[in-house]
Amino acid sequence: MRHAMLCDEDGDRVDIRLETKLRISHMGPPLGTGISDCHAAGTAELTDTEKLRVKQFVALRLGQQASAAFRQKAFQYCIHPAAQPPSQKFAFWRFSCVGYVLEAYRFIDIHLLDDALPLKSAQDLKSFYPDFAEALDDPRKRASVGLADGDCWPVALVGYVLHSLARSVDEIRVPGARYSVREGDEYFPRNPSSTAASGS
Repeated sequence: MRHAMLCDEDGDRVDIRLETKLRISHMGPPLGTGISDCHAAGTAELTDTEKLRVKQFVALRLGQQASAAFRQKAFQYCIHPAAQPPSQKFAFWRFSCVGYVLEAYRFIDIHLLDDALPLKSAQDLKSFYPDFAEALDDPRKRASVGLADGDCWPVALVGYVLHSLARSVDEIRVPGARYSVREGDEYFPRNPSSTAASGS
């Protein structure tokens, strides 16, 4: 799985199959909305109030992008950390596609992933995201998305989010019960033969 997004349909969808088309909100990049093929879905069975709050999160982020003060669109995307709040350097939120989804859930007090993530090398990331491989070979471009120091990073991947949401709703909603990511969780469903060490 290469891309994470939020479903923006009016009602609950229980018919997700390979290449189901859904209205979505996502960090493309750029941040935006649209219609996309979806290959897997996860849910925490949000209440109507929680759904409204996620819509508020999306509206706030999209409003930030549309504002006259938004000037650095090329820098709205980051890989590590998965989400960065506004700072002196960047006056707006920055996200990876996964970070955008994780922050939407945090906005409604659902924390999906434990902070301890497996380390991934640039070579690992290139195999997960071949369209981004050329950029990952360029140290300046790597640094611009947060992959500057070292040669391995704890990057939040799409599979991790799907595994987290594959738990029972009761388990997802236990305060503090964040999903502990394991090696191989970058694949969804899990690849039984993925036993390679992180960074290899």
